[in-house]
Amino acid sequence: MRYMVAEKDKTTAVFLVNGETAINLTKLLPEIGTDLMGLINAPGALLLLEDEIKNAQKIAVSDLIPALPIERPGKVICLGLNYIDHVKEGGYEIPTYPAL
Repeated sequence: MRYMVAEKDKTTAVFLVNGETAINLTKLLPEIGTDLMGLINAPGALLLLEDEIKNAQKIAVSDLIPALPIERPGKVICLGLNYIDHVKEGGYEIPTYPAL
């Protein structure tokens, strides 16, 4: 299983994906909102929904349009030295461990 934020019928929601089908978690638990931060901030919420998840309507993943997993991330860190081609082009030594 994995989580996915996607659009279905012009509405964005958090989905629980299992194989080729998904369940709309935002519909079952509106307080999580429409991105993964709501789910991250409510770690025990899914345990309360175990029966509802089992009986929820399944949607084909192919019918979903992927959306941003977190709408407003706090920070974005770009790593350049982890890419071997970039390291070689810049004349740098290949790091033994990713550096920030």
